[in-house]
Amino acid sequence: MAREFLLLVQESAYKTPVASPVYWPTASANAYYIRLDGANVFTMRPRPVMVAVPYGGGVAIDAFRVSDKIECKGRLTTKLYAGPLSQFLLQWAAQQINTGQTSPWTTTEPAGDLASVAIYHAIARSDGSIKRRVYLGCKVDGWDVEVSEDGTIATLSMDLSASTPQGNQFDSSTDPTGTTFPAPTDNPNQMPINPYVFVHASGGLTIGSARTQFQSIKLSVKNQIARRFWANRFVNLMRFVGRSTTLQAVNFYAPSPDDRTAYEGLTAETTTYALNNGTHSVTFTLNTASVISQFEDQLPLNDLYTQTMTVANQWDPTTGNDLALSFT
Repeated sequence: MAREFLLLVQESAYKTPVASPVYWPTASANAYYIRLDGANVFTMRPRPVMVAVPYGGGVAIDAFRVSDKIECKGRLTTKLYAGPLSQFLLQWAAQQINTGQTSPWTTTEPAGDLASVAIYHAIARSDGSIKRRVYLGCKVDGWDVEVSEDGTIATLSMDLSASTPQGNQFDSSTDPTGTTFPAPTDNPNQMPINPYVFVHASGGLTIGSARTQFQSIKLSVKNQIARRFWANRFVNLMRFVGRSTTLQAVNFYAPSPDDRTAYEGLTAETTTYALNNGTHSVTFTLNTASVISQFEDQLPLNDLYTQTMTVANQWDPTTGNDLALSFT
């Protein structure tokens, strides 16, 4: 039996999980178990926001602390698995809700916002009992997709914020049970087994022109999430209001293309990044208005010369967006 397991469930409205979750790998799944394949790869916990009051009288010692807010923040790190799971995770992280409120999935959250997810987390205690907890209203503060020749497997890291942990001491809610939050099963296998690897990036990188001699790629996105407690103990509202996106690549030091000239001239670069295993693919399109914002030569004595570039994504008025995702 797993000592820790994690389930993500789509929400049909902020802080409202879908009524009848359909678990992957069933078709049209809206609930996904995540393989926790390392130590502390999911770190969200409720944490009070404390304010210290000094003892005073010229003595710099704290007398007591108060808190009227509890934040639920943490990080989830997982392999980027090809197929429905990676599509679900990346749409949650990056795809704005459409005008019909049907994509990335049906939700009552407003168009232009990011959809929310309920996160169910379980930890086995020393006596064999299981502590289950659900975090409602989870949105993605930022995320990275990284793959390299040394690392082999593509990794997705997500910084998360939630609204309300159920079973807290401030309301009448209770922890989920084994019925509402069962442990993952081995038959059928609910855990993904097909991560993207570095060779799946072959032919997928374009920065001004197609790149074939690169040793690492990292796409980083920081979402701007406006949040308010509105005199509540937990976050009452979270809204997406923008983002910054960068792509970092380490390329072989070659005579062409002349990236330093493009960097110094602030030349707009059409930029895309794709992973494709022959069956499934994910493509990140940074459109045509991105520029190289940082550019450094790496000149070791005992290895190949390389150039590390960071491409800053910008709003593209031609396409009317900044970052677009597509999947097969």
